[in-house]
Formats: sequence, structure tokens, C-alpha cells
Amino acid sequence: MQKENIKNRLGCTQEEMALLLEIPRSQWSMYESGKRNLPLQAKQKLTALLTASSSNKTSSKKVQKIVATQNKAAIQELQKTIKETQYLLELTEQKIKIAEKMRHQSFAALQLISLIEKIPLFKDTQSVCAAIQARSEKQLNRYSEKYVMHLQLKKETINHQMNRLTKKIKSYTNDAPSAIV
Repeated sequence: MQKENIKNRLGCTQEEMALLLEIPRSQWSMYESGKRNLPLQAKQKLTALLTASSSNKTSSKKVQKIVATQNKAAIQELQKTIKETQYLLELTEQKIKIAEKMRHQSFAALQLISLIEKIPLFKDTQSVCAAIQARSEKQLNRYSEKYVMHLQLKKETINHQMNRLTKKIKSYTNDAPSAIV
């Protein structure tokens, strides 16, 4: 049997395997690399270990307890991350609303200026119109279409992350501890 298969199945280091089989570590190392055979007693012990590990389909209570504890910690961490992500999502949605509102108001102000220019009662309001136009253009530059698009992409990314986090939590809550090992 190859080194990785034994190590993966039994989870022991070279030193630990040598101690279990009551042989020198160097002898175990040479066996793993295919340079040497094991003594009969060591082969019997190894066979017994491999047979026992392959016939044991359920994990021990210790393993189940460790996995359950780690799953609980992972779920708590994921829930914390979901709360942080939810906050980012709400913040991004607020920024989008503000940007869209400011863009709407700026376009309305620019439209007003073009209407004022056509009404004779407002001939002496050129300086006010210029100030309104400057403010509106400044806001449109600040809350540009590019900025809104960036926020919308950020929102989509955050939503995707929320979905992935939610699925991950479900996978932890649906997995029985014995199914993980």
C-alpha cells in the first residue's frame, strides 16, 4: 500500500506508525518508500490496523464531538460575517438611493433653468441660474452614472456573497458530524 493511502487512512506520522508497529522509524520510512519489507509481526499489526479502519464506517464519539464543536464555531463565524455583509448591503443600497435622488434633483434643476430662460418674468435671474447650474453639474459629477453603476455592481456582489454564506451555513447545519469524517 502506498505511503499517502496509509497516512490518509490512519492519520499517523512515521514516528507514530513505527511506535505502533514496534519497529524503528527508519525501517517504516524505508517500507513506505518501497526499499524494505516489514517484519512479519509488523505486517500483521499493519494489516489489523488497516482492516479495522476500513471496516469502521462510523466515526468515534470523540471525532463526532470535535466535528460538532468545529461546525458550531464555523456557523457562528459565518453568521457574524452575514451580519457584517448585511450591513454593507444596506449601506450600499442607501448610497444608491442617495445617488439616484441627487441625480434626479440635479436633472430637475437643469430642466428648471431651461424653463426659466423662456419665461420673461425671470430675466434678471441669470446669476441665480448660473449658481443652480454649477451646483447641479457638480452633483452630477459627484453622483455620476459611473458611480451609480459601480454601486449597483457592488450590491450584486454583496448579494452573491450573502447567498454563498447562506448556502455554506445550510451545508454545515445539514451535515451530520459522522458524515464529515
